[in-house]
Amino acid sequence: SLPTILEKSSFPTMSPSTTCTRKQSFLTRSLAQRTVSFVESEVDKIMSSSSFLQSHEARSDVAALKRQEIQRGHLLGQGGFSEVYELAAVNLLLARDAEVADHDAEPTAAHAAQEARESLAASAAASSATSLVVKHLRKDLLANRHRFQTAAADLVMEAHFLARLDHPNIIKLRGWTASGVSSLGQGQHDGFFLVMDQID
Repeated sequence: SLPTILEKSSFPTMSPSTTCTRKQSFLTRSLAQRTVSFVESEVDKIMSSSSFLQSHEARSDVAALKRQEIQRGHLLGQGGFSEVYELAAVNLLLARDAEVADHDAEPTAAHAAQEARESLAASAAASSATSLVVKHLRKDLLANRHRFQTAAADLVMEAHFLARLDHPNIIKLRGWTASGVSSLGQGQHDGFFLVMDQID
């Protein structure tokens, strides 16, 4: 839901979840595939019914990143569904390794996408204080299929809305998962993530 957009990173921390058993890992893989289908369906419904989403393109300065390119710092807080961490670094892979280049895209679009990635990496490197954060789902949600799927759909829709907004009073999305909803198919709670400005 849209209120998720306003979720702040000032929530108290909670104890880490326990180690998953083999059975839980299997359920996680099974859950991942169902989650991808559920989220794709929910996103399609909202995208097709929202005049705002249909009439506004995602900003070209939102960097598409792989999870392994993101280095998290300290946990800043947790909300009902998500965790927010400092962004410690962005270590860009070569385009062919990162699989973020769109070979069918116009050269100008591909160039803009690479510029967005390099700009975000430079911003992360230049920050002396924490100014960027990484937001993703909490690991403990994997134990509850309904909650995880609902939270995943909310986070994906939050990304779609924020990617189309550019206003000084709205938190700015700087980057997100290159593979989109399909990243949830890996069965990891942090497969789909957002990189945003930190809320003061």
